[in-house]
Amino acid sequence: MKDKRILVVDDEKRARELISRILTDEAAIPLTASNGREALKAIKTDGPDLVILDLMLPDINGLEVLERITTANPDMPVILVSAHGDVESAVRAVKLGAYDFIEKPIDIDRLVVACRNALWQLDLQEELTRLKMEVGSHYRMVGSSKVMRKMRERLQEAASTNAHVLILGETGSGKDLVARGIHNLSVRSNGPFVKLNCAAIPHDLVESELFGYKKGAFTGAHTDKQGRIEAAHEGTLFFDEVAELNLESQAKLLHFLESASIGRLGETKTREVDVRVVAATNNDLKEAIKQGKFRQDLYYRLNVIDIHVPPLRKHREDIPELVEYFLGNTCRELGVPTKTIEKAALRKLTSLSWPGNIRQLRNTIEKMASVSRKQILTVEDLSVIGEDTEAVDEYSKRLTLQEWRSQSERRFILQVLKFNNWNVSLTAKKLNVNRTHLHRKMKELGIEKPE
Repeated sequence: MKDKRILVVDDEKRARELISRILTDEAAIPLTASNGREALKAIKTDGPDLVILDLMLPDINGLEVLERITTANPDMPVILVSAHGDVESAVRAVKLGAYDFIEKPIDIDRLVVACRNALWQLDLQEELTRLKMEVGSHYRMVGSSKVMRKMRERLQEAASTNAHVLILGETGSGKDLVARGIHNLSVRSNGPFVKLNCAAIPHDLVESELFGYKKGAFTGAHTDKQGRIEAAHEGTLFFDEVAELNLESQAKLLHFLESASIGRLGETKTREVDVRVVAATNNDLKEAIKQGKFRQDLYYRLNVIDIHVPPLRKHREDIPELVEYFLGNTCRELGVPTKTIEKAALRKLTSLSWPGNIRQLRNTIEKMASVSRKQILTVEDLSVIGEDTEAVDEYSKRLTLQEWRSQSERRFILQVLKFNNWNVSLTAKKLNVNRTHLHRKMKELGIEKPE
């Protein structure tokens, strides 16, 4: 209770003094009021953390005061005390939102415990609110353009069903945000959201990651382990980069989707699992099907509802809003006053092609805000971009989609490598892929570490 402000409302001076002494002994800060009107005024001006309220007051009935408090301040805990306690009053007090009801003469120990518990619950609620705001700030989809509004409408439609969803979009466009948005807006929002990055897990470990295993199922299986599917029971399982699964893993995923049951490795019994699957990819799955790299039956199972996430170049008008949002987030995380950006710099940012999409823009803004000591970011601060992000030009318009995608991917990986001083492990972690996959991609794109 240390330093907590607790308002004691009682028309009896001796009662106010007694409770105040008890609170002082607990290192709390007691405030007092002798009637209902004083109490309501003190709540407005002093903002107490907790109210100890007598039922019988000279001007306003304690239950009426309680109702006014809980209506105006629903999170403020109120402990009601009375020398004339009865079951009916206690029940009504609880219905009106009282945290506890204590009879006079007051049992000091009980009052202290009630105060501690009420304040602990208040702290817990504030922490949950803070965490929700923090999560919301990281998983909020920013943008008021027409394409973003349409995508959000599609997201809400998907969230209102229990159907599997396939999210399509380029690297860095925000597919992860869409998946989390579907989960958060669905009836499964209180269940787990479990993510599996298919590109980050070696093919020989996918099965054990998905289905789990029994102790002794293979060398190194020292204990029973729950798989990702089981962990997502009554929630959402998000397969990021689902096209990276090999055909064998695709077949096992398909079997799960058809049967809604799994068996851990080394175990004969099956377990029924209630999971909603959301999958995402930056690949053309129809082309992958033609090439024999992706199962058509799995594609149809996943693609009950599809959501196309637009690349940033298709909604440039959202860049100013995104920049403001990322700047605010970064400055909060750095613990510095929120910075702004001059119009010339904003125009420059809006003119760029952003092959790495929103993720690349966010990383750029984070770097600008971290490196610059100025309160207002200028064109000079855009030097952090270097040559990795180029403006849209006629050359880029002549590229085939595959050529453009390869060059965009190469520029993006180069940017992150340079940002991390060519530390491959750190870059792989930042890109959310395993180190082996990144090495393979670097070789494929002709990226070599400078001497």
